[in-house]
Amino acid sequence: MLSQLVASHRQEILERTERAMARRFPSHPPGIDQIPRFLDGVALALERSSEREGAARAAVHAAAVAEAQARKDHGFSIEVVARSFGSVCEAITSIAVERGIELDARDMQLLNLCIDDAIADGILHYAMLSERAAANVAALRAGFLAHEMRNAINGAMVAFEVLREGRVGILGRTGDVLDRCLRRLNTLIAQELSAARLEAGAPLQRERLYVARVVHEIVMALPPRPEVAVTLELDEDVTIDADRDLFASAVGNLVQNAIKHTRPGGEVRVRTLRESAAVRVEVEDACGGLGTDHPEALFQAFRRGGSAIAGAGLGLAIARQSVESHGGTASVHDLPGKGCVFSLAWPRSGSG
Repeated sequence: MLSQLVASHRQEILERTERAMARRFPSHPPGIDQIPRFLDGVALALERSSEREGAARAAVHAAAVAEAQARKDHGFSIEVVARSFGSVCEAITSIAVERGIELDARDMQLLNLCIDDAIADGILHYAMLSERAAANVAALRAGFLAHEMRNAINGAMVAFEVLREGRVGILGRTGDVLDRCLRRLNTLIAQELSAARLEAGAPLQRERLYVARVVHEIVMALPPRPEVAVTLELDEDVTIDADRDLFASAVGNLVQNAIKHTRPGGEVRVRTLRESAAVRVEVEDACGGLGTDHPEALFQAFRRGGSAIAGAGLGLAIARQSVESHGGTASVHDLPGKGCVFSLAWPRSGSG
C-alpha cells in the first residue's frame, strides 16, 4: 500500500524531492522547505480514517502556508511553491515503479488530492503575501520620499538663508551644502520618475550610449563624500542601445548606494567590462561585507544587508528593474570582511 511505501521510504522521498528542486532551481538552498511536514499530512490522509481526515487536511494546509512563507522570504517565485509539492508526487511514484510496487487507485486519488490542496493553498498564501508586501512597499515608499525630500529641502533652505544674509560666500562649505541638497532632490525626483515609468510599462527610449562617457557623467554628478574615494576603470569604446534615463538611474543608484555604505577611508571602484553579448557595469564598495546568506534579496525595495531598512530606499530595486527591462541582468557578489560588488549586465549594441 502507498501508506507503507511513504512510511518505509520517507527519507528517500525527501532526498529525491530535494535533488529534483536543486535541478530545477540551482540557487535553491537545502533545508528551507516544508516537505517533511507535508509528507506527514499525506501519511495521515493515506490512513483513510475519517477520524484523521481533519488532522490530515490541517497538516497539509499548514505545510502549504509555511512553504509559501519560506519561499517568499528567500526571494523565490510562486512557481517554486507549486513545484515543491509536485516533486513529492514524482518521487513517490518513481520509487514505486523502481520497486515494482502496484499503487492502489484510491491511494493515488488521496495523494493527488493532497498535492492539489497543497499547491492551491500555497499559491493563494503566496499571492496574499505578495499583495501585503506591495502595500507595505507603497506605504514605505511614500514615507521614505516625503522624509528624504523634507530633509533635502530643509537643508537647502537653511543654507540659502545663510548665503542670502551674506555672512559666507557661495563658494564655501555652505554653498557645498546647498549644492548637495539640490542634487539629492534631483536624484529623488529622477528615481521616482524611473520607478513610475517601469511600473507603467512605458516604452523604452533607446539611443546609442557610449558607456564610459555616460558612466563618467553619472559619477561626476553625484554628491561627493570626502572620506570615500571613487575610482573609475572604464572601457572607452564600448556602446549599448539603451534608455539613457533608466541607464543613468540604475548606475547612479548603485554608485550612490556604494558611496553611502562604504566605510570612511574606503574606496568605491566603478568599472565596465566588455563581454561577448553584454557590457557589464560593476560597482565595488568597501562596506565590510553583506552579512547575509541571501544577497539577491537586497534587490527588493527597502532592504540592505538582509533586513528591511528604509534608508536603502528603492535604488537597488529600480536598478534591477531598469536593466531587466532591457533584457539584461542584475547580480551581487559578497566580499566577506571587505565589501560587495553589484553588477549590471546590459546587452551590447550591434557594433559595440
